[in-house]
Parts: sequence; structure tokens; C-alpha cells
Amino acid sequence: MRYIQRGTRGLITAATAGLLLLAGGPSVQASTNGSIIAHAAGRTVTLAESGASGPSIVSQQSSRPMAALWIITRKMNVPEGGTIGDVKSAIAQELKRNGFTDVIHQDEVAGNRGDIRLSVTHLYIGGRSFYQQVIASGDNADVTRKVAQDIMRKIQAFRFL
Repeated sequence: MRYIQRGTRGLITAATAGLLLLAGGPSVQASTNGSIIAHAAGRTVTLAESGASGPSIVSQQSSRPMAALWIITRKMNVPEGGTIGDVKSAIAQELKRNGFTDVIHQDEVAGNRGDIRLSVTHLYIGGRSFYQQVIASGDNADVTRKVAQDIMRKIQAFRFL
């Protein structure tokens, strides 16, 4: 599924296969092979669907940096005998282990690493179910995507006793 929207002031929202890119600029286009191409702030970024590992950036040309916002969402269940607070505490510790500073543990769990701000939020569905979102923003789209995917993989690997 591909989605492209041009908003006010040149803001572009492009999404493909669960990946979201926000960029400021004049144009975005969808190609016939399922890629999304965003042209913004002197930079061109091409997103392509690439199977089980998800979308990837296949090309970038730049005359100046373009900020990126990556959002990865999954449905998860709180383990039996645990609480969402236990999950958030484990995420906060994982962020610290992975070099994040200024880690907060409130309604969201968030921290900074270099120019990347990463936040993990939980949206209640019902019972023990939540939508878990890893949201990362940074100056480099490819690096920001990799950090978001890495943290989501680590969170998915949690095992609670």
C-alpha cells in the first residue's frame, strides 16, 4: 500500500509498507515499481519496498541534509503477570544500554543519541493489547531508519520471566 499527501507549506507525507517519511519540499511521486520518491530541500530520497526486511532507501542525492521521521508500529501484548510499566522499564534500560542519554520513562520512553531523538509509545487497544510505536527523528534518513529498526528488533526480542 502506498500513500502520498502534500500538505501545507510544502510538507510531504509518504508511506509504504509500514514506513513513514515526512519531508518538507515541493514534490513526491510514486513510481510504477512501488517506490516512493521524495524531492525536498535540495535532496532526493527514494524508498523502495524490499520484502521481509521492509522498505529501504535505495538512492539519495543531496545538496543539503533533510531531516527524517521514522515510525514503526506493531501490535503487542503485555506478558502474563506483568504490566505495561514493566515493559516501559525494560525499554528504558535497553535505550541506556544502547547509548541513549537523557532517557525519560513516563507516558513515553524516550532518549537521545547523537542527532537522533527516539520515542517508544504504547496506545491501549484493550485487555493486555497495545499498539507499540518506535518513533525516531534525525538529520540522516538512512541512519535514523536503522536506529529505529534496531531498537524495535531489540524490544521484540524481550523475554519476561
